[in-house]
Amino acid sequence: MTPGTINVSRFAQTVRALFGIRGDNPVPNVEPTIQTVIVLEEEREERGFAAGEVYFGGHVSVGAGGAGNRTEIMFRNPPGSGVLAIVHALESNANLLIGWQDGSGTAGFSAPSGVTHAIDRRFGDLTGPIGTVEVRTKNVGVASAIRELGVAFLNTTGGVSIGRRRVIAIVPPGSALIIMASADNVAVFASWLYRERPLERGLPS
Repeated sequence: MTPGTINVSRFAQTVRALFGIRGDNPVPNVEPTIQTVIVLEEEREERGFAAGEVYFGGHVSVGAGGAGNRTEIMFRNPPGSGVLAIVHALESNANLLIGWQDGSGTAGFSAPSGVTHAIDRRFGDLTGPIGTVEVRTKNVGVASAIRELGVAFLNTTGGVSIGRRRVIAIVPPGSALIIMASADNVAVFASWLYRERPLERGLPS
């Protein structure tokens, strides 16, 4: 199955959901490969509902761990989750490092906490659903090995906001972002907006 065929299939599914159309392909004349067009308006988050995409928001804070301990927040897409996580906005306190986890595993980190919830009320009550992405924390032991995204975010006068860009990071299954203090014994907080969508068959995860 080619990427073009997959795109057309997703487009047809979205059209069915938006307009309540049942049966065969509602757009049979779409070419096997959707052509590039110029879009004058940014993609609307509310349309993601029809395609099975969910936007999540969340916040977590971790106290300082004391002398010799590095405080960290892990934003992890578990292996085999079946979803792709796209981070659109991130805000945190000063003097932080952010990067890809160098390796895998959760040794030294807490159990996942349910701190990410859908921002679309159509997905149910205010307690759910909870995102597939795991949010774990650590404030004991040495700093994790990371591959930094760009340079360290060193803002000594206030918080750090990487906000709202088209995409900050794309987190496939089995990978994790680490948000950590740049020094020992420093508290860390983070808030974020991200999106989960099902993986596409035939395309790299």
